[in-house]
Amino acid sequence: GKREVQGRRRIVFQSIYSIGVNIKRHRFKSILNVAISMLTVVMLVFYLGSLSSTRQQFEELPEAIPVRAIVMNAIGTLRNGLLVRQQVLDVVYASPYIGEIEETAELIGHIPAADVWRTGEGSKEDALSGEESGESVRLEEGGKEAVLLEEGAEEFQIVGVNRPEITEDYTEEIHWADGWGWGRFLEGEPVCIAGNTFLEQHDLGIGDKAAFTLEHYQSLPLGPGLERSSLKPEKLEIVGVMGITEDSAAQAPQMIVPVNRVKQIYKENGKVYFASSLAFTVTDPMNLNTLKQDLVKAGLSSVVPELTDTYIGSALRMEDDVFIQAAIGLEKNISLLEAFLPFILLVLLLAGYLVPHLLLQGRRGEYAIMRALGTSKKRCTVLFFTEHMLLAMAGGAVGACLAAVFGTAGIRAAVMVWGLFLLCHTLGAAVAMWMFGKMSVAAVLSHRD
Repeated sequence: GKREVQGRRRIVFQSIYSIGVNIKRHRFKSILNVAISMLTVVMLVFYLGSLSSTRQQFEELPEAIPVRAIVMNAIGTLRNGLLVRQQVLDVVYASPYIGEIEETAELIGHIPAADVWRTGEGSKEDALSGEESGESVRLEEGGKEAVLLEEGAEEFQIVGVNRPEITEDYTEEIHWADGWGWGRFLEGEPVCIAGNTFLEQHDLGIGDKAAFTLEHYQSLPLGPGLERSSLKPEKLEIVGVMGITEDSAAQAPQMIVPVNRVKQIYKENGKVYFASSLAFTVTDPMNLNTLKQDLVKAGLSSVVPELTDTYIGSALRMEDDVFIQAAIGLEKNISLLEAFLPFILLVLLLAGYLVPHLLLQGRRGEYAIMRALGTSKKRCTVLFFTEHMLLAMAGGAVGACLAAVFGTAGIRAAVMVWGLFLLCHTLGAAVAMWMFGKMSVAAVLSHRD
């Protein structure tokens, strides 16, 4: 048994030595084998990297090219100051394909022309009853109290919002009261953010409570216009001061409230709520057709300039042209690259067969002599096959490392490509060695083959 083990070890060491000697002796063919394997892996990594990159671009397309949708009037001239029905809001908020919903609701507030703000006594009920009779309205619940007059009252705009991004167009910065921020503000408490100029004019600040009468817009019973309808007086605590940019001072509201608070005001007054504007981002543009069908069922249609001008939010402008063009282009590229994959694998198999076949043609005599000296066919085949595959593995490994170093693919992807190359190359080389081993040793030795 000991002699048998020693004999096997001697055969293994002899084989290793023989492979090393043959690699040095045929150094040009060895270098050629390594170079071909390296280039094959580099090209394969480049191809699969392009396919993977294109697929990733397609998956990230909704973030790279966001699809925005805006509810407008029928002829597409208005996006603010509309009446957007609750049915539309329900569909939008319930849709799994929609996110980043921006909803606003506009109200009109009234303050006295005399700008009188004072502290006084009395209950909220007394104040409201005074307002009913046309007298001064006074609400007392801490802080400064607003004494508001209906006659000669000054109007100001109130806008309910559901996202802080809505205010970025006209707000420079917001100074919050202690413990307040957008997260708490949007929950819908009876609070507000007021413009700095508005507060200076009426001698108010953070922590004060302002009371005023309210109106809202509603559609006329007949015709396309709007009319105002009164709401109960409201009192809001000032929890933030916003600095309004000079360029947007004309169109900026004097007061911002949570849109949930506006909805509560409508509910308390027994009124049907309408949003004044509505916009959103499509989070899953791959299901655009399904989403459009849902919105059509909710009563939204495409903008038609020939229709009658109204304030009803009944049309939808979907900014999806760029996204659709980009998606179609990427889908075509992916389909084209995937169509080449079977041919790439076929080329790998053919290369795995042709490269060893051509490189071994000049070594037929060497193979025949080894057989004539008593080396078995199996051992000769193993030696030649192992020599070729070691060089192919080394070349493929170099190519995978180059691809990973230069960022063509990640380390994991490069290793997977290397493994795919070895699999195809091994199958091709096995066929080449099988064909090589079928040659006639006698014919080669007698120079007749």
